Amino acid sequence: MGKAFTEDPITGSVGLPPHLKPAYFHCLGSLTFVSATSEDDLLLVPSKATALWLKEPAAKVGALSFLWNGGGHILFWLLPFRLWTFFAKLGTKMDKNRDAFAKEHGSFYYLHFIAIVPEARGQGLFRQLMQPVLTKADAQGKWCYLEASSQKSADAYQRMGFRQREEWRVWPEANPFYSMERPPQTAVS
Repeated sequence: MGKAFTEDPITGSVGLPPHLKPAYFHCLGSLTFVSATSEDDLLLVPSKATALWLKEPAAKVGALSFLWNGGGHILFWLLPFRLWTFFAKLGTKMDKNRDAFAKEHGSFYYLHFIAIVPEARGQGLFRQLMQPVLTKADAQGKWCYLEASSQKSADAYQRMGFRQREEWRVWPEANPFYSMERPPQTAVS
């Protein structure tokens, strides 16, 4: 699954040396083995793709600890300090955004990550990873929230009913992130 993360714009934002990229992508790929932590969480893993949806508010799973638990501890001495600093700041900002969203909307579904290997793109896997949770959220009258790491991703999420809340950067020179929300599409009966 590491191949699914190879076009991740975050990598370019943190100045990762080319010789470390294979290990980084392997580490990201290992995130697909993370299990859901509650009955409302959903880990969707069709062939050649994965997505982790969390029911929020929940225990914090910051980007740094998530990468660490996904195998990042193996890379600790190899990765530049700037990369770890980036993920710490990223995780803090994401936690603050989710806390603010929960204050506005109560419990909601949060897309922690989604990844599709390049050769499987354009085959409907994105919709397959998104639709079950969106349907569940709509049935429960719950909002959905995510952070897109590229304009291309944000455009895809907009086609699924999301709208942009905020554009932000971890550092001024870093690629932008897009906080996105989706209100329930149908009323709870």
